[in-house]
Amino acid sequence: MENLQTTYSKQYGMVIKLYDSPFPNGTVIQLLSWGGFTFEQFMRWQWYFRYREALLQVAYPKNSVERIQTVEELSEKNKQNLIKAKQTSLKAKITKYKNRYKSFLQEFENYKSNYSGLFPIEQEANYLMYTNSLSLAESKIEKAEKELQEFTI
Repeated sequence: MENLQTTYSKQYGMVIKLYDSPFPNGTVIQLLSWGGFTFEQFMRWQWYFRYREALLQVAYPKNSVERIQTVEELSEKNKQNLIKAKQTSLKAKITKYKNRYKSFLQEFENYKSNYSGLFPIEQEANYLMYTNSLSLAESKIEKAEKELQEFTI
């Protein structure tokens, strides 16, 4: 639970200001802002913020462009809403995985019942593919359920 509190305790953002003078003490001509990012998302989008800053600098070479990072503490209600949304998405993911697993298991059962080869079915490449895929699907379901349990604690 400690990890959840640190993950969802702050929101990050970026503000880019374009001034009408070569120094950042004039009037703001253009203001671009983005917010509501987690730290990981914020770091992933750094390239975009630098790109937008560079576009402004190229478009207005004599004006000053300032890039400001913002950090906000989230209220307890917003933290709970984010955690609830994550729980809902994990439940949906588990349901999707289980439904795919059931349909794939049905397809596998049909393959086994319709098999009429000369050699044992365990030696067939398709059989090995089915068993590997089923075990992979089971591990995905277990992983998602474990992650959901971490969010409900």
